[in-house]
Amino acid sequence: MPAGVSAEDATTINTATFTEAEGRTTLAILIQAANKVSRDAIVESGMEDGLQDALGLLEETAAVFA
Repeated sequence: MPAGVSAEDATTINTATFTEAEGRTTLAILIQAANKVSRDAIVESGMEDGLQDALGLLEETAAVFA
């Protein structure tokens, strides 16, 4: 949990939407934080970098099966 953020405020609502068009699937992820302070603390904690790394691995894996 990010420093200075309560467990309740650190909770996010995550929505993943998969859209298919012309044989390609696009993933859109919406992450909603409780407030701006919580959002900023989550981003500053490095969690965003971890998500980017995970999405990069997902993209590489998907390419193998394309």
